[in-house]
Amino acid sequence: MVAYIATVSPDTWTSAPIAVVNGGSIRTTIMPGKDGAVTRGEILGAMPFGNSIVTLSLSGEDLVKTLEIGARSNGETSRGEFLQVSGIRVTYDMTKPTLSRVVSVKVRCGKCRIPEYEDVDPTKNYTIVAQVS
Repeated sequence: MVAYIATVSPDTWTSAPIAVVNGGSIRTTIMPGKDGAVTRGEILGAMPFGNSIVTLSLSGEDLVKTLEIGARSNGETSRGEFLQVSGIRVTYDMTKPTLSRVVSVKVRCGKCRIPEYEDVDPTKNYTIVAQVS
């Protein structure tokens, strides 16, 4: 999803350097072409449930809460809620209680000339690509 948005971002390498999707919705692997291109059709094939791909703004605080919600299960459910991400480096400690398992989060910069990772800022807004039903 990040690669697709990058192909239509006019001013920076991408306007949405972060993607979040629940693991249960992914149905196939996406293999970028030799030029690194990923088509919208490939994205929709991997996530075939008629959901829309959208960009949204999320505060760093809410991003961390979202990651916590995705890690709330220890495998006792089959909901597929553990998040698959792009543009995020997250460290979990699954021995900690639910909703306190995120140890650290670094996010990829979309405005940097060369993408780099920085600590998430709870007060900053981040543009994220996701799917919604």
